Amino acid sequence: MIRFICYKRLYQINFIRFICLRTQYLIIMFKKCQIRGFRAIIFFLILIFLFLYTVDNNQNQSSKVFSTDIFYINTTISIPIQKFKHQSYRLVLLWTSLFTDYYWHQESLFNLSRIISCSPIHQCQFTRDKSKLSQASLVALHLYDINRNELPQRKQLQTDNQNWIFITGESPINFYYQNPSFYPQILDQYFDRAISYKHESPFTIFTPIVKSRILSNEIKSNLSLSYRHEIQYEQQLNIKSLKLKKKPIAWIVSNCITFSQREKYVEKLKNFIHIDIYGKCGKLCSKENKHQCDINLHEYYFYLAFENSRCNSYITEKFWNIISDNTHRLVPIVMGANENDYKRIAPKQSYIHVNNYKTPEDLAKYLNYLINNPEKYLEYLQWREYTKIELRIPETWMSLLCPLCQMAYETPLSIYERLNFSSWYNPKIECHHSDVKVFTQCKQTNLNVWMSWIHNIKCP
Repeated sequence: MIRFICYKRLYQINFIRFICLRTQYLIIMFKKCQIRGFRAIIFFLILIFLFLYTVDNNQNQSSKVFSTDIFYINTTISIPIQKFKHQSYRLVLLWTSLFTDYYWHQESLFNLSRIISCSPIHQCQFTRDKSKLSQASLVALHLYDINRNELPQRKQLQTDNQNWIFITGESPINFYYQNPSFYPQILDQYFDRAISYKHESPFTIFTPIVKSRILSNEIKSNLSLSYRHEIQYEQQLNIKSLKLKKKPIAWIVSNCITFSQREKYVEKLKNFIHIDIYGKCGKLCSKENKHQCDINLHEYYFYLAFENSRCNSYITEKFWNIISDNTHRLVPIVMGANENDYKRIAPKQSYIHVNNYKTPEDLAKYLNYLINNPEKYLEYLQWREYTKIELRIPETWMSLLCPLCQMAYETPLSIYERLNFSSWYNPKIECHHSDVKVFTQCKQTNLNVWMSWIHNIKCP
C-alpha cells in the first residue's frame, strides 16, 4: 500500500515535469525550424501537451475537499462554516486502526469536510487517507495495530514539519509477548511523542482529572457555605456507605494467568481473609453481558485493583474505575506500579499498596484491623470530602481526538530529540524483575507447554 502511494505521487510529479520539459523543448524547436510543415506539426504537439497539462491540473484541483462544518467535541454540535470564513486547520492522519474499534473508522468524523474543534486555537481535520501523508501535520499510529511491513519510512519522506505520535495503553511486557517478532530498534528516533499510560507522556490514557475542592487544608475554616455543605454531604455519604458494608474483599477478573502472578498472591491472601472472585476466574458473570456481574459492590470494604504486569507508571482503569465510583465507595488494594507512581497521581490515603506489607498475611491483618475499627477505615474515604475525580470521555477513541489535535500544533522535534523507543519501552528497564523472568520464560509461545513443565510455571 505504501509503495503504491509513493509511486502514485511520483507518477503525478514526473508526469507534470515531463509535460513542461517537452513543451519547452517543442517551443525551442518551433522557433528554430524553418520548414512550414514541421512547424505546423510542432505547433500541434504543443497544443496537445498544454491540453494534457490543463486536464491533469484540473483533476488535482477537483480532488480537493473543502470543509463544510465544524464539530464542537465538547458539545457534540455541528455548525456550518461560513462561506467566506478563511482559517487554516491542522491535518491529522490516523495511519492504523485502534484495535477493532468501529468508531475509529466512521466517515462522519474522519473526513476532510468536517473540522473537529477542541478549542478556539485547536481545530483539526482527521483522515484515514494514507495518500495525504505528506500533507499531514501529525501522523498517529496505535502501537498494537502497527504492521511493520506497512510502516511509513519517515527518513525517506524528508518532512521536518510533522509530528509522529504513537498510542499505547499496554505495558511493554504485554505488547512484546503478543508481538514476539517485533524489532523495537526500528522505531528509535521515529516518534516525537507518545500518548500512553506513562506519567511523563503529554497526554495519558487512563488518568482522569483529579480536582481539589479547596486550595489547602489550612483554609478549611475559611470555606464558603456552599463548600461546607458539599463537604458535609460527602461525609454523610461516607458514613452511609460504611453501614452497608458486610464483606471484606471483591475482585472481578477475566485474565487468570498473568506476568505479575497476582493470582498466586490472591491464593495466599485467601488463607487469611475472605475474597469473593467474579468473572472468568471466579463466579461467572451474566452470559448475556460478559461485563455485567451479579454483585453488590456496596457490601464490600475493599476491591483488588491488581494489574496483570508490574511496570513503572502502569496504572489502568482497574484502579480508576473503583476510586472514581462515588456510589459504592470501596477502598482499592493495588498491585502494579510502584507506590511513588500512585502517590504522584492519586489522592492521599485513597488506596492500600501491597508492597507496604511483607507478606499477604500481614496485609490481611491490617485489612481486618480496618474492618474492626470503622473510624480508621473511614480515613481511607475522607479524601472524597476534599477531592473529586472526573473521568474523561468514556469512549477511548473520542478521548484521543483532542490530544492528537493539540499535539498537531506542537513544534516537531529534531531527530536527536525524538524518543529512543527501544529503551523508553523496554520490559527489562520498565518492569519488575519477577515479571520479566516469567516473560522471558514464556515469550516463545510455541513452547508454552514445554516451558510450563520445565520451569513449573503457567504462561499467560
